[in-house]
Amino acid sequence: MTRVIIKSGICGFIATIVAEGTDSKKVKVKIDTPCPLVTAMGKALPEEIEMAEVFKKHVESVVYKLAGEKHMHTACPVPMAVIKAVEAEFHLALPRDATMVFDTVAMGLAVVPK
Repeated sequence: MTRVIIKSGICGFIATIVAEGTDSKKVKVKIDTPCPLVTAMGKALPEEIEMAEVFKKHVESVVYKLAGEKHMHTACPVPMAVIKAVEAEFHLALPRDATMVFDTVAMGLAVVPK
């Protein structure tokens, strides 16, 4: 079982993704979140996701197609996290954190101590 927690940012929503292998080429994915759009995408996902999904182009991915159909924000990190969870569950990649940090100091948005 692979479990990923996503703190999506300014929206304040947190999502938990659980990917659990059913056999060597399929996993079940469950998403728990208060976000109605991510919940809708999660409910629309196929019952099992095949290994081939992690190798598809964005425009061919069922995860990204459903994100678009459910009108999720384009910058939402959850679809990427679903793919990463599936990839880790298949042992195609190690389960390591992916991080994005805004440099608010360089942007002039942070107070710098004198």
